[in-house]
Amino acid sequence: MPWAFRIVVLPGLVAIAAGCTEDAPLDCPADVPRLTVTAAEDTTVPVAEGDVTPIVLGPQGGHHVAFGVRIDDPAARYAMDASVTSGGELLADDHYEGRLRRDEGCTTRMEGFWAFLDQGPLAGRDGAWAPDLLVGEALTLDVRVQTDSGDAQVVLELVGGD
Repeated sequence: MPWAFRIVVLPGLVAIAAGCTEDAPLDCPADVPRLTVTAAEDTTVPVAEGDVTPIVLGPQGGHHVAFGVRIDDPAARYAMDASVTSGGELLADDHYEGRLRRDEGCTTRMEGFWAFLDQGPLAGRDGAWAPDLLVGEALTLDVRVQTDSGDAQVVLELVGGD
């Protein structure tokens, strides 16, 4: 009798353990990854073409374009590149890597990315710094994400704000 007990219990335990792994299938769209650029502090608010994006002063005195992302993908890890250009000048070129923490289903929301603005290309413009020079100026934010499932890209034309 003890042998039969092990046979019955062991498959039940295996099934329970299999349902708890990170590799359990998720109900995800077929065309993943999907990428949405969002407001930096509220990842439920998508950023749209023509929106005003504030130039943020960072804690160490640098200036940044802040944004968030929503990534729909069952993959466990991501790599992301973000660049900001204005008037043909590359002002930011940042790389991020990490783990996708699923907030709901196969959706991960991440806030607080800061694309660091290089002051070099702006230095010759009347001696002013980034916020003054970029207010009202056209900015292109290019965000690309790579996962084991594939690649996605969003390019937005924004307006610098203060």
